[in-house]
Amino acid sequence: MNDTHAFPTPHAANPDWDDPDLRDMLSGSSGWTLDNRHSTRLKKVAVRTELASSHARAALVSWEDDHKIVLLADFPVACGERLEIRKDIADVTRTIHCEVTQCRPGRRAGDVERHVHVVWARKRAGRHVTRLV
Repeated sequence: MNDTHAFPTPHAANPDWDDPDLRDMLSGSSGWTLDNRHSTRLKKVAVRTELASSHARAALVSWEDDHKIVLLADFPVACGERLEIRKDIADVTRTIHCEVTQCRPGRRAGDVERHVHVVWARKRAGRHVTRLV
């Protein structure tokens, strides 16, 4: 690599939005919508909201890391709502406490017919419990 040139170059950082080739390329994406769902295997979980803690509803985990979780549910959840998510892994049930940061209707084919809602939640620190079933 040539160290005499800084990266990114001014040309890369400041594209010519009026360039006909760039406009033509971008026009192909005008109808796209971002979904942010990964194509990983979905995992079944039981979800309880803070307001209806006695009634668990089924949902699917679409994506998860140490701080966030994305659920596919057939019910909407309000932003700020606290959730208790129970996952069965082998002989262990793991309970995750989290708070909803966003919920919207699904946009993929079939989501409207199945009433899918995509729910993003932030895990609450120190609120993960694991116990044997």
